[in-house]
Amino acid sequence: AALSFTHLHHLRQAKTPLPQATSFLSKDVPIRLQERRQLMSRLDQISGRDDELKQFLKGSNEKHDQNMEDITNSISNDYNDQTTLRKFAEGMDKINDRMIEDWNRTCAALKKHVASHQSSRTFIDDFMPNYQLSYLALRTIRDHYRHAFNNFVKTTGDEEVPQYLLVERFDVADIIQDTIERTKAFCVEKNGVAPPIEMPQPIRPIQMLGIVAHMDYIVMELLKNSMQAHIERFGPNADVESPVHIGISSKQGKIHINVTDQGGGIPPDQLQSASSYFWTSKIEEPPTYTYSGNFGTPFRGEGVGIPFSRQYCRLSGGDLTIHSMPGKGVEAIIDLETAGGK
Repeated sequence: AALSFTHLHHLRQAKTPLPQATSFLSKDVPIRLQERRQLMSRLDQISGRDDELKQFLKGSNEKHDQNMEDITNSISNDYNDQTTLRKFAEGMDKINDRMIEDWNRTCAALKKHVASHQSSRTFIDDFMPNYQLSYLALRTIRDHYRHAFNNFVKTTGDEEVPQYLLVERFDVADIIQDTIERTKAFCVEKNGVAPPIEMPQPIRPIQMLGIVAHMDYIVMELLKNSMQAHIERFGPNADVESPVHIGISSKQGKIHINVTDQGGGIPPDQLQSASSYFWTSKIEEPPTYTYSGNFGTPFRGEGVGIPFSRQYCRLSGGDLTIHSMPGKGVEAIIDLETAGGK
């Protein structure tokens, strides 16, 4: 089922009575969970002789059964008292926790599978966008419900009130500038040097409805790719050579962001593969536990940056396009809608 950021925002602004919202979600969430289970069942087509993947799918099915049990036990015929509302909120919390764990384990299992079963790559590239969208939809719905519940009961002190994932209006340039600074620090930590990054400020503020963490992820992943390309091309002089450039503009409800580097470009025979899930031209780095906010996270080699970023763009009503100029560099173009899209 589609998830519209604009629709969620309207529900938030309209202040739909919580009992009505709960009654709706008690019917909507089980359907989404069943659709997710049907989606996961498609992986049986590639498990074949991969006993490890089969074992993972068995565990994933068990988590699905637990999710269905929790949502069923939290459903009531009457949501006009705090006890039944709290029970539903706690059921959603349990589902959310399992979904995060299942998402991480699914990505790890499929990454390991495709490394030794290249024939599954096309299937996984078709599967992952739908799986990712299902994950994001349920997590965003839970976030909105939990916040609405906490506001409804006016919880004070005994529970943490989470911030909305979906932000009504954030300044795009401010978010990108913060991402630039953190990515440069991350790059210095992992490589000892960071290429300069230039971003002229827009003539006027550019704001949009969306999930800040998604914008941060998209820009950081593109910057990491460009900065690594500069380091490999220019070596220790990467911090004094041509900068990575970021441009931001908007027109008629559309936001255009481009990230351009001089790192030599992507070879033509690798350009299509660069958008494939769990594909990388780099040797995967082991975790290094140092001081940054990206604790233990490798700077490259995970093989999800571009495909995950493209899906986040599409969730916001846009897309991500990669253009390579062999021998020169790469231009990544992010197109988004200010209203958030779907």
